[in-house]
Amino acid sequence: ERMLEKAGEKDVYRGLHRMVLGEPLGFDTSSFSAAVSVGVFTTNHAPPDALDELVRVVEPGGWVIFSVRDDVYRKEGFEEKQASLENEGRWRRVMMSEVFQPFPGGNTSHMSLLFIYKTG
Repeated sequence: ERMLEKAGEKDVYRGLHRMVLGEPLGFDTSSFSAAVSVGVFTTNHAPPDALDELVRVVEPGGWVIFSVRDDVYRKEGFEEKQASLENEGRWRRVMMSEVFQPFPGGNTSHMSLLFIYKTG
């Protein structure tokens, strides 16, 4: 709630919605041309199945861009889920970054990957 309040204070968003990634999102299919999620796919946060909803709410030919913690990607089912969505023709990988350090403070225990997909 506090993050939404802070975002609302900026007066730059058309709408702010509180939802849970991993549960059905309250948007119609193909509502957006892109979805961007950074810092959400990590331990004890949004599960791999949340990617299904991101693909659903993005129009065909749209973009899904997100980061995943490297250890979470390899151990918590993201690698398999992403491959499954690609095998089903629901999206196509455009780019996968090298592992990078997302925090400037030098914490190397939380390395990340960035992905860009184009929806099918």
